[in-house]
Amino acid sequence: MKIKKEEKRLNKVLQISSIIISVAILTYTILNLKNLPEIVPSHFGFDGVIDGYMKGSESILIYIGIGIIMSIFCNVAAIYPNKFLSDSKINENNKEKQYHLFSKFMRILGLEIIVIFSYFQYEITKAAINGVETIGTSYIFILFIILISSIVYESKAKGLR
Repeated sequence: MKIKKEEKRLNKVLQISSIIISVAILTYTILNLKNLPEIVPSHFGFDGVIDGYMKGSESILIYIGIGIIMSIFCNVAAIYPNKFLSDSKINENNKEKQYHLFSKFMRILGLEIIVIFSYFQYEITKAAINGVETIGTSYIFILFIILISSIVYESKAKGLR
């Protein structure tokens, strides 16, 4: 499977962006661990109101941990698209294009996942420090972007069949 130079560059930009965001939010959270209360927010409703708590300030790292694991999975899937694409509509004529499209989508999804979990991490850390009971509803915009990118991928993939 040949990969065009532009695609290699895009892949690197997506991966480096994910790493930079992960390191930045980890650094922010670790630097603020000493400022966190013993009981920290762990869950929030669709309206952004915090409705669950957990004990131990280090437990607040769960959001970025989940984000990093999911992003790694997306990047592994992007490297091995043949292991994850088992659709019977993939054939020798469209296989290369389907694999490239899937790889690009998975890298973009990995970045989107890092962004949403970093946002959760940042807002929950900030809420815990400030004693605020809500993280707001701005995250819905990010979820909407993820939904749109998934729809775009699916429509492009169907167009290649």
